[in-house]
Amino acid sequence: MKTFTAENPRALERRVKQHLGEVRPEFSRLQVYASGTTIRIIGVVGSFYLRQVAINSAKRVDGVAVVEDDIEVAIKDESGSQ
Repeated sequence: MKTFTAENPRALERRVKQHLGEVRPEFSRLQVYASGTTIRIIGVVGSFYLRQVAINSAKRVDGVAVVEDDIEVAIKDESGSQ
């Protein structure tokens, strides 16, 4: 069962960022900001699937009640450019 306790926002940011990097190394490039038990994730990923993985992974971190998503998806065309 998840607990939602008030903690230092910087500590929550670090824990979420660490967890995201453990899930997928490229998630280490995402920015994480916390306010209470709400976190905001900002950055760019390569697919809608990865966007959802990042959001769901952040939700699993103890202390996170709400995830605000500002993750952009950069889809490459067939030539490999975005």
